[in-house]
Amino acid sequence: MDYNLLSKSHKIKITFFDVKGGDAIWIRFFGNDKKWHNILVDGGYGNTYKAVFGPLISKITKDEAIDLWIVTHPDIDHIGAILGFINDSQIKDKIKVLKQIWFNYSPSIVDTTTGKLGVNQGVTLRSFLENHGFVVMQSIDNNLPNQDLFGLKIKILSPDLKKLKKSKEHWKHSEQKVIKLGRTLKQSDYKNTIEGLNLKRFIEDTDPWNGGAIAFMIQFDSVQCLFLSDSHPSSVETSLKNLGYGPDFQVKFDLVQLSHHGSKANNSPSLLDLMKTSRFVITGNGINNHHPDKETLTRILTKDQRENDIEFVFPSETDALKNLFSVDNNPFLRWRFKCTFPPNNQGFVEFLFLSLTQT
Repeated sequence: MDYNLLSKSHKIKITFFDVKGGDAIWIRFFGNDKKWHNILVDGGYGNTYKAVFGPLISKITKDEAIDLWIVTHPDIDHIGAILGFINDSQIKDKIKVLKQIWFNYSPSIVDTTTGKLGVNQGVTLRSFLENHGFVVMQSIDNNLPNQDLFGLKIKILSPDLKKLKKSKEHWKHSEQKVIKLGRTLKQSDYKNTIEGLNLKRFIEDTDPWNGGAIAFMIQFDSVQCLFLSDSHPSSVETSLKNLGYGPDFQVKFDLVQLSHHGSKANNSPSLLDLMKTSRFVITGNGINNHHPDKETLTRILTKDQRENDIEFVFPSETDALKNLFSVDNNPFLRWRFKCTFPPNNQGFVEFLFLSLTQT
């Protein structure tokens, strides 16, 4: 992977990495203190750290620091790679390179677990943070005022206090028994046409950890973006409505990362009605859990009063994703959309905003 990523041609750059269907995001911006700053979001599975975030962190910390690392929740496709950071012997002074971390961890004592989910990783991260004196902000919920990081404003949209409490209680029960995870290929909807999926009824995700996931929007100068992690849409919808947005006054985003890798249970029609954007980033790879659901993409394509052409951006390039619409008749022209993948198999997609003239 080419890590010549510290370009200073734009004031803000957002990068989504291919981590086998997990979340690994890097936000880099030129702050109001005239310095470059870095935010990491999640990091993917533990076995992707050496290929992705490890080299990235090494590159960043030669001259800069990680100002904030947001760990949205303890699922292993989100939290796994941070354990790589903990165990990375090449990073001697971790407090020096990582200024602040957001992580809603539970104080619960957890019995021996199966390792199927992420409680083990969450407990390991919790112990590391507590034992090494890291600055950890808690609780991160949608009652938190806007956070200002050198001119970049962060608004938390999820979780709400009720779902955050439920997710923390879930630590005690999540791995007490073996849990069968994932869906089979037969359970995916990739063989359905857009027309065949358009009338499906929305049923919201009930997973407590997803309900406790940190979802947020950022605003930097004129740029506004939405990062939904694995959040429940009802929480995000409530937060946006409390900010004054509605179907007749939609919030405009330069990009939206769909929730839960494009799951049909985490991206509701009513939430989509609150936002106005032409670019959706989808971190599912079409293999793990067969996310995204095609039904989610259909909701976006068939949305009432849609004005713009749609771009679906995938950090992963797999045959499953490239063939998502192979059963449809002339779908791209008919529904006015395109699918974008990493150029030259580079392993990431990046978005550059606000051209910065160097002097």
